[in-house]
Amino acid sequence: KRANNGKFTLRDLLVVPMQRVLKYHLLLQELVKHTADATEKANLKLALDAMKDLAQYVNEVKRDNETLREIKQFQLSIENLNQPVLLFGRPQGDGEIRITTLDKHTKQEK
Repeated sequence: KRANNGKFTLRDLLVVPMQRVLKYHLLLQELVKHTADATEKANLKLALDAMKDLAQYVNEVKRDNETLREIKQFQLSIENLNQPVLLFGRPQGDGEIRITTLDKHTKQEK
């Protein structure tokens, strides 16, 4: 994808490095498995834990962004909704939902 007169956007440039970072833990697992020196092994385990934490964080952020996008779509699909769906928290399931407002005690279905 190119934008701005043939120049890459920052998002375009970060895709491949982020994909690689998410796989570093696999490499570190193999290094830990085949390292005999105790000090080096301990350092590799620390690096492995850090990479697993980073991968988990990146995946959670991605999942949260996808959830926010879905919530916005839910909100756009509900007629006469006067308050943001985000106030109700994260979706817990898939399918039909019913929302009751506290101020008017009316039900709106989707």
